[in-house]
Amino acid sequence: MNRRTLILGASALPLLAVAGCVTAPTASQLQTDVTLIANGLSGITSALAALPNSPVPASTLAQINAEIATVKADAAAIASAGSSTTLVTGLTAAVQAIVPLVTPFFPAAPLVAGVVQAAVSLISTVLAQAGIAGAAVGAPVPTMSPAQARLVLAKGA
Repeated sequence: MNRRTLILGASALPLLAVAGCVTAPTASQLQTDVTLIANGLSGITSALAALPNSPVPASTLAQINAEIATVKADAAAIASAGSSTTLVTGLTAAVQAIVPLVTPFFPAAPLVAGVVQAAVSLISTVLAQAGIAGAAVGAPVPTMSPAQARLVLAKGA
């Protein structure tokens, strides 16, 4: 073994060590993230209903509840059966449908705004974990990192 081979081999060791630390997202991470989205969003209707002077119409609350029910059902199916393109895109569509319903109330409900933004941000990660191109389903651009989104969703509305 000559000196050049030894130096090249020694310089590759740190890269190989780091490569072993980087892992692809697992199915359990996907299941955890979709459950976190469903649980995080579940409290937004009660938070909106509790706003002073009831600025949120009952019909809007009913629409939000219907979308949250879809998110919960898809998340439960993903958690039990694993990733499915249909389920993940359905969950994505439901989260995206919630955004225009709650956006007008963000100034009065900043906690709801944070939870919805976290859910929208984590959707991009969920799509990537499921192997779905976010642009193909019109996924919004994340406004926070996955770690930040997970923290906000864990606290809920």
